Amino acid sequence: MTRLSKVLVIAIALGSLGIAAFAAALVTGGPNWEAIAQSSEISQSVSITRNETGLYSATMRVTGEQVTTSPSKNLAEVVVKSEQKILADLKSQVQELQPKVEALIPVSAAVLAVIERDHAGLQTHANLWSKQLQALSADIARLTAELTQKASQNTLIQQELGERRFEVLRLQNQLELLRDDLFAAETQRDALQRELLLLEESRKRLESRQNQLKGQLGEGNYTTDKQP
Repeated sequence: MTRLSKVLVIAIALGSLGIAAFAAALVTGGPNWEAIAQSSEISQSVSITRNETGLYSATMRVTGEQVTTSPSKNLAEVVVKSEQKILADLKSQVQELQPKVEALIPVSAAVLAVIERDHAGLQTHANLWSKQLQALSADIARLTAELTQKASQNTLIQQELGERRFEVLRLQNQLELLRDDLFAAETQRDALQRELLLLEESRKRLESRQNQLKGQLGEGNYTTDKQP
């Protein structure tokens, strides 16, 4: 279809070019064959050249086929033959493509019917997938909210754990201080016990010495509680 359209466009352009050349001939007394030869409608398909002797020749760009049997001094003749060759090739292509186009028309209709049917099925699947995507989006939003809440709770737990760790460290510090105080008290107690033992031994020695002195003075059975 695209190729046929291109062929028809070129054919219409050449026809328009011919009409324009005819109109220019009526106005100016003759067409501008140099401009026509260099126009895109012709130059795209035909290469028109001029040799050193001033003769013009035309060659098909794709196939390399000579449009004119021999070079000519008349540029108009070469341009007209080039246009005729292009039109003949276009007609041949149209005739070649027309049966293919006619054969493709029913196939195209069948394909369009299949596409239409498949489009309905695809639309149904698309609607189903859209609902599934909406459900997944809702689940994702719910999970995100739950994760956010758990993250907030985890933050509070971490904060509470930090406070508990600080409290443990404070209690450990107090325990160390109490242990230091206990060690100091035990050390003082041991010192007092040793001093008490020394005092007790001193008292016993003094009592023994006192009893000895009293025995020497004839005061046997004298006690410290007896009144004189």
